[in-house]
Amino acid sequence: MTHALILVVDDDHEEQIIFKEVFSEQNYHSVLYFDSAQGALAYLTGLHSEALFPKLIISDINMPKMSGIELLQQIRSTSVYKGIHFVMLSTANKREYGEACSQLGALEFIQKPDTFAEMKNLARYFTALANGVPQPPFQQKPLCVTL
Repeated sequence: MTHALILVVDDDHEEQIIFKEVFSEQNYHSVLYFDSAQGALAYLTGLHSEALFPKLIISDINMPKMSGIELLQQIRSTSVYKGIHFVMLSTANKREYGEACSQLGALEFIQKPDTFAEMKNLARYFTALANGVPQPPFQQKPLCVTL
């Protein structure tokens, strides 16, 4: 079975390790990891075929040089990337983040899970979403802002 490509953009190396573990537990290996928004954007602009585009980008908000919100702005300003789902993650659960993400066209803003079990649930949600399986908004802490 071919899996749709997912990009994970997070400057926190430990977060990337956790993502690798939870995706690996699901035998989902079609994931590329970037430690900066600039790296992810450079990768996307280097692709010459929409068939190679990821189906989902999962990005942290707070990163140096270019934030996840700025990455989302760049991606949404380029029409060829309109079909890519975008989910924003953050350790902070601020309503203004959710509102900004919604206005820019993110599918959801989700607070990063506190436990490995919650992260596994989130990874299952992401893999289904990337592969076109309709999903209701991710259920988590009451303060989560669903877009």
